[in-house]
Amino acid sequence: MEPVNLRSRGSRRALIAVAVVLLLQVVAPAAATAASPLPTGFPDTCAPKARSGAARGACVRLLSASQAQAIKARSNAVRQRALRVDLPDECGFVGEVFAPNPDRFTSCSDLFWELYLYERRSDGTVVTTGALTVENLQWTRYVFNSLTWEHGVSVFVYYGSGTLANGTQALATSLCAANPDCAVTGAGAPASVAVNLAPGADNSWIWRETDTGPALNLEKGMTFHDLLGMSLASSTTPGGDWHMQDSYLIGRCDAMVGRNKGCVNPEYIPTLSLSQTQFGASAAMIKWAQIHLRDQWGYRPSGSPLHRFADDEGPNRRVICDGTWVADEVMNAALAAYGPDERDSCDEFAFASSYESGNLKGVTSGAQCAQVTAIRTDTTNTDQAKDWNDISPVGVFTGAERCVRGHIPQKLNTALGGELGRFSPAVRLLDRDPYWLDIVP
Repeated sequence: MEPVNLRSRGSRRALIAVAVVLLLQVVAPAAATAASPLPTGFPDTCAPKARSGAARGACVRLLSASQAQAIKARSNAVRQRALRVDLPDECGFVGEVFAPNPDRFTSCSDLFWELYLYERRSDGTVVTTGALTVENLQWTRYVFNSLTWEHGVSVFVYYGSGTLANGTQALATSLCAANPDCAVTGAGAPASVAVNLAPGADNSWIWRETDTGPALNLEKGMTFHDLLGMSLASSTTPGGDWHMQDSYLIGRCDAMVGRNKGCVNPEYIPTLSLSQTQFGASAAMIKWAQIHLRDQWGYRPSGSPLHRFADDEGPNRRVICDGTWVADEVMNAALAAYGPDERDSCDEFAFASSYESGNLKGVTSGAQCAQVTAIRTDTTNTDQAKDWNDISPVGVFTGAERCVRGHIPQKLNTALGGELGRFSPAVRLLDRDPYWLDIVP
């Protein structure tokens, strides 16, 4: 049975976060949630523990996605009335189906679980004496220029039955508290928070956590936080001690890109959007390659992501823009109207600063790329992106070429390259990190 933790990791599911309140909110049980009948039978996932040991005990099991959806369908209105905190829209927590839509700086997790108390009778039969149905909502929000983030939590109790009809008490502890590369700061809730697991109760708070690992301590350090979340435990539940860990949030902090240290959700693949209105023929060349060449680098849904190449891109560029590329003197003459330094330039795609560069795909000369040239689309003689807004193929192409090389006005080529250069630190794109590329009007 697949557990209902619907944490999304980029291409899998989604992770997110938003600031709520920095103070613990333990809310009294809502009257609208009545105790449910005691479940019949004992859950199979608890049986191995129940067959041995003490005559009484407790166990935790995770619920499947379909089980969680059924619970939310029956009780969503009660849940919404009980919540005392605004949940992040990006997490898709509201509604019957977890439908996250995160970004590079958010991460979220939705986990349904049940606590069972049991007794073993003299004939060896194991029976349930109490049950509690709970949902953990967690989210983190990162900042591109800070090693500190917000970790939000909302623990909502749906049903209680038997000896747990009125719930129980537990202690929630941030997993950062026991991680040498992470710490809970004093700006939010304490590292351990008392939780009232009573039917209808919502317990919500914000931890402020910070990186204390290589990203903080090394000049070019990186810390991968793949076990962010919390533990819940109780030593006071009548019938048995219990413990569960909800560690499905994720983050990565680094000091490797840009001027500042910062953190992201590394499993969300960011998108670089380039406007053809702004970058003219340089953007049009990329769009042409994504449509006509087999690799379709950066193109969704049928292509593959590009990946940042953080090393020296000079060798990649020199192979594609080698001596087989000769400036177009007719274009140079036309571009003189924009200023004495305006001229034709060699442009390429995939980017020299990507692992999809033709040089890294076996191309030994730019002559092996598909060839295109910018074409005149207007005559303002002031707005190059408008005047040189499209491209046209030069010669024959097959579509199997691993790259495209173009005659593109230098100003447009340089402007688009600058946008790419700003993108990497803005989303903390490290070496080999994937990204999508959209050409928009």
